[in-house]
Amino acid sequence: MPDAARQWRKPKLVDSPSLDLRPKAARPSTLLTEYTGEATMTGWHRHAFGQFLTPARGTVRVLTKAWLTVVPAGYGVWVPPQTVHAVAASHGSLLSATCVATPAAAARMEADRVSALIRREDFQPALPGRVLKGARVGEWLRGVPIPNDRRARPIAFRLMAAPHDQRSLAEWGALLGASERTLARVFQADAGMGFREWRQRLQIAEALAVLLNGEPVKAAAATVGYAGASAFVAAFRALAGMTPLHYLRELR
Repeated sequence: MPDAARQWRKPKLVDSPSLDLRPKAARPSTLLTEYTGEATMTGWHRHAFGQFLTPARGTVRVLTKAWLTVVPAGYGVWVPPQTVHAVAASHGSLLSATCVATPAAAARMEADRVSALIRREDFQPALPGRVLKGARVGEWLRGVPIPNDRRARPIAFRLMAAPHDQRSLAEWGALLGASERTLARVFQADAGMGFREWRQRLQIAEALAVLLNGEPVKAAAATVGYAGASAFVAAFRALAGMTPLHYLRELR
């Protein structure tokens, strides 16, 4: 593995730009935040109001304590009031946060089509809906559960920042002081799947975000650590039953 694949830089910790916002009950408030320098991540926080987060440019990752969602431009997530969450943004991203204080304001936001919000009926936090009217949520953009165990949780956060890292679970164990068997058991128990599948699902979400931002398959493959486009397409087809481009056509 090239040295670059093992590099991991902790994102710069910043406050949420909307932390002190007090939206008026009758109307939503929209903030645009540009990330032009290094990658950043907010600390864990919550708001009294709900937020619809969607990148106007680039990709962000929205985390709750138990879930990680990769959000490309043109998609969004709804974070209900009082939901503890964090937002990680790559450099060059432009994030739109539409904050709504009441259900009536949320209804008005949809009626005015500030964002043509599509969401699940059970209104779970941080599950993505396509902003474009009529599109459906795709399974491979839902994201992945975040393990709760302190030995596995750092792996999830590091792979979020470096999805191209292909090191084995044994190598992660040696780095973090846990056995491969223990980590395998933890991922199965906490995430409901083995580590390899968990990483593939995260990598596919990251690669789809690259494709939805207009980049070619070769760039998407490189982003998640595949040697070439054909290897990535084969891995995607094995999981999703179709090629990445076919999947994107189905979304639209």
